[in-house]
Amino acid sequence: MKRPYTEGVEKTTVTLEAWRCTTCGATHIAYPKEIKDAPDPNYRAATYAELRARGCCAKAFPCPGCGALASERAHWFCGACVKSKDDARHAKRERRPWKGEPIGEDDGERYFMDGDVDELLDAYPTEAALRDAHLVFAKPHHARPFDVSEYHDDCLPDDCDVDRLFAPVMPQVEALNKALAALGPVSWVVGDVAVDEAPLWAEMHARLLEDEERQGGVP
Repeated sequence: MKRPYTEGVEKTTVTLEAWRCTTCGATHIAYPKEIKDAPDPNYRAATYAELRARGCCAKAFPCPGCGALASERAHWFCGACVKSKDDARHAKRERRPWKGEPIGEDDGERYFMDGDVDELLDAYPTEAALRDAHLVFAKPHHARPFDVSEYHDDCLPDDCDVDRLFAPVMPQVEALNKALAALGPVSWVVGDVAVDEAPLWAEMHARLLEDEERQGGVP
């Protein structure tokens, strides 16, 4: 049932819980949300506002994953829990052996494009360091083909016959797109398939032993 615009409304007051940091005075409005997997039931039932207020000027705060006091504030979880979650996620990925393809760390911070085992050894001198890197195969990005009608879409009338309009330049557009396709990858991003660390480390370790022997060291 419709009503007049000026009728049928009334003023009301909504009360929200808030938590204030007594050190700096910052106020945090409460929007209740459970913190799952926390060991302490009281902590699990807390609101994010309370957690923000308690951690506002605190030197350390309890990790919702393990309950230990943490000095870092990475997503409210301590470094050990963040690493554990990252390791578990990486362990579920499909894996295949590396054969020199472009690879990178799964956070996209570092890539290895040249298939150089020595470069990998410089970055990861131990098997543990290699395992913690969470290397994945990189995926290529190719240059997008040029669509002349889409490029001019904002300046063409609605009833424009674009096929007829651009017909004289289409051979050049097709030649440009052929050249763009021939460029190969223009950039790379991390993919979802993990590098199998065991055979890779075996190859890296063999290279390490070769270097030690060549330098007169003891394997």
